[in-house]
Amino acid sequence: MNNPGWKTVFSLALAIALGFSAPADAGRHRSDEAAGDMMAKSGGPVVNGFRESARTVNRLPTGDALAPQYMFERPEHFAFLPGVSNWDAQNKHPQQWDGQDWDPSRWNQNWTPESTLGKFFQDRIFERQFMRRGKPPVPVLEVGPVFYKLADLDQRRALKLLVEHTGVFQQGFPVIELRDWHTQEIVGTYTPKGMFLH
Repeated sequence: MNNPGWKTVFSLALAIALGFSAPADAGRHRSDEAAGDMMAKSGGPVVNGFRESARTVNRLPTGDALAPQYMFERPEHFAFLPGVSNWDAQNKHPQQWDGQDWDPSRWNQNWTPESTLGKFFQDRIFERQFMRRGKPPVPVLEVGPVFYKLADLDQRRALKLLVEHTGVFQQGFPVIELRDWHTQEIVGTYTPKGMFLH
């Protein structure tokens, strides 16, 4: 009875006997067990808890479920919309520009809009301004090479300061043409709604 081999033989025989007595559908869901399984409610036979037709729908190769497609869709404002992106954010969220404009009334008494604009022309942010002949005449502002080095917010601030100081829009002109100092081509416009660069 002290022989350890008979215990091994007995254990093996017991495992074989139990294996033959297991039901034929062991490991498979019966229809009543799978009734609550959302993946197993419709379609072919149940295999490992899933209907064959829905076994891999919205699942990774590892079997993990994927999130719905709408969670991966990008909002419309993520896309670049030519002709719209330049002003769309200003119209949808105008409060983002609150406090962004220069307020000359809060400047040092020695720093005036006239001296500021003089520095802009001296430093070649602006080159010159003139009226283009035609019916009706159009005010033109030539922007210098330093204008392109400014951030877009500072470009807008500088143009707004010039427009408010000269009172162009109060004189009845609806738009100011922005021209390049070198090529003389129109690079944009400035209107009461803001700056639009091409």
